[in-house]
Amino acid sequence: MNYTTPDEAVGVPGPTTGHHRAPEPGAATLSAIDVTLTYPSSGSTGRSEGVEALRNVTLEVPQGQFVALVGASGCGKTSLLNMFAGLVKQTSGSLTVNGEVPKCPPPSVGYMFARDGLLPWRRIERNVTLGLETDKNWSRTRAQERADQLLDMVGLNGFGKAFPRQLSHGMRQRAAIARTLAPDPSILLMDEPFAALDAQTKLRIQAEFSRILETSETPKTVLFVTHDLQEALLLADRVVVMLPRPGRIATDQFVDLRRPRSEHLADLMFEPTFRELHEELFHKLQEGETK
Repeated sequence: MNYTTPDEAVGVPGPTTGHHRAPEPGAATLSAIDVTLTYPSSGSTGRSEGVEALRNVTLEVPQGQFVALVGASGCGKTSLLNMFAGLVKQTSGSLTVNGEVPKCPPPSVGYMFARDGLLPWRRIERNVTLGLETDKNWSRTRAQERADQLLDMVGLNGFGKAFPRQLSHGMRQRAAIARTLAPDPSILLMDEPFAALDAQTKLRIQAEFSRILETSETPKTVLFVTHDLQEALLLADRVVVMLPRPGRIATDQFVDLRRPRSEHLADLMFEPTFRELHEELFHKLQEGETK
């Protein structure tokens, strides 16, 4: 299987169909050009030069594409997400969201973390509407309708009045997905959102998330951080393998698996194309550990 370089991968039409596919060449929704990030030294370690988290990273994600970042801890995956979210500013290079320097919080961006982060004193429906409460375009009635719609979409119809403690871990993750989607962001930044789930629950939530994206009225651009190569291949249009210390891109590979995938995730894992991709990218990850 031939790998494309990051430059060759950007904007090249991919083999998939449906909402999440490699779009025609055009302006990138998420763009990082020759980005380096160095965190200043805290002084406690005695290191005066700081910590270089990313070095000369170039990554462009066209509108409507799902890109997964994989790599060992310390390769700068979350740092890259945080820069696109406007939480951290790069040391050098150019980084934009929809052609503009990201501000915190950037418009049209939803950020989902590994933990559900639901507010325990709020009922589930009120957690879902949290991001709408400061937006004057959302009346309380309209926000409630939005919460009901999303809770039904993620399979939590009837649980809107429950508190987070009354839900299982998987149900809370689904509620967190609903909260992230409530403002209808065009871009989703996701930092290992399913990492803490058991294997069976994870596959079910992955399928549910894929179904949500596939049936969304407007295509979502997704940048998804994971340590799980299988998860990256099941969900993404492209898998970007990163090398650690400092973070660099080793491989940028399109995923040649059919869409829609939501009803076939378990079957995809046993297809020859999936196994071949998994094996070759696994070796890329192993090579990265030795560099």
